[in-house]
Amino acid sequence: MDRTLFDTLCVRSERDRISSFSGVYAGERQELKRRARSRSLTVESVRRAKVLLMLAAGDSFSEICERLGCTDRYISLWKERFQQERLSA
Repeated sequence: MDRTLFDTLCVRSERDRISSFSGVYAGERQELKRRARSRSLTVESVRRAKVLLMLAAGDSFSEICERLGCTDRYISLWKERFQQERLSA
């Protein structure tokens, strides 16, 4: 198989995966919603909150990338940070 095609297939399967992210408690979800709607937080903070809410809703990485204009790496980074540090991340 052509290496370029193989790399493309690997990236596509990575982007289309469904997140196995479910550990958001009700209080955390409320806080993330507040942050996602905020007009006083930085744009970056709002985007992080939206990423986490979309992950919790079961959206795929490709859906999140398309809607929020971010990369798989960005999503993975904030998913891991949230799982380790919760809202303080």
